[in-house]
Amino acid sequence: PDLPTVYAYVDDLARIGSCAHHILDSHLKDKDAELGDFTPNEVTVAKNSVARYFDWAIGKDIEIVSTDGEVVSDVHRFGGKYDVYARIDGKYTVVDFKTGSGLYLENEMQVAAYAELLREKGMVVDQLILLRIGRTVTEGFEERVLTEWANHWMAFLCLRQLYDVEKAIKKGELFQPHLSAVA
Repeated sequence: PDLPTVYAYVDDLARIGSCAHHILDSHLKDKDAELGDFTPNEVTVAKNSVARYFDWAIGKDIEIVSTDGEVVSDVHRFGGKYDVYARIDGKYTVVDFKTGSGLYLENEMQVAAYAELLREKGMVVDQLILLRIGRTVTEGFEERVLTEWANHWMAFLCLRQLYDVEKAIKKGELFQPHLSAVA
């Protein structure tokens, strides 16, 4: 296919994911979602993903602490925006919604970084949940629960350090490790 068509398709999928996140965030904050920035098709498909969230939530005791939270680490010099921090069945949990076709190791490293950002701020984190919420009824949902994520966190820190090394190379500078750099 023509490349602009592929890019348009990928952009459409990303906007559907953004719309689904926005609808869920509004619901979890008990607010009406403002959907004027999205097309009717994006809203329709995003609502399928939201329905998959509700399928997943059946039978769970979910107490929302915060949603769409931005956190920054002064120690490790990075920040992120988690989807949900909640008590789920009595466990403090970071939940990250994914609307793509699968869950990947990169997603696990990302949510581990969110957990460590929250811990740095004094929050308790017992588990991480990656929740892939399908865009159609047939895609359903997929849940991946992590109760141990030390290796994922270490991998994230290595990638964080690699980012700084690459930046130094591009600037023609010698890399100077930060105190929190991985040994």
